Amino acid sequence: ASGKGRLLLDVKDAGMGRAIARALKEAGVSPEAVWLSRNVDAQARKNFRRHVPGAPIIWGEPPASLDDKEFGALKAEGVAAFDVDISSVSREFVEAAHARGIKVFAYTVLDPETLLKAAALGVDGVETDFPAALDSWMPRKTAP
Repeated sequence: ASGKGRLLLDVKDAGMGRAIARALKEAGVSPEAVWLSRNVDAQARKNFRRHVPGAPIIWGEPPASLDDKEFGALKAEGVAAFDVDISSVSREFVEAAHARGIKVFAYTVLDPETLLKAAALGVDGVETDFPAALDSWMPRKTAP
């Protein structure tokens, strides 16, 4: 992983931290080169932190409240981003996450209106079934 991209590992088993760490070591890949995701499984988050320290974790739901305590606890456990359904994203949530250095990704964007909504909310990225169509859905900027 020598480029600027990261590999997203959507982990299906909560106890995979040790195996992921071993695979990264064997491949000569730094933990910082991957994003680990296991939706909202707190045991998996702890397992990732224990075995793959330094690997950013993607969490699958907004915190219960937008206060520093909730965000701080997640960030202390390695959460670097949220990946949430676009219907649960608010501008306040995105701003609160960004103020704490946490990214927000939204799913699933299937049409131009939803893409524009995600952009207006300030999310950092979207998941879609139509990646080739995203560029054509974005409004064109014109020179002043």
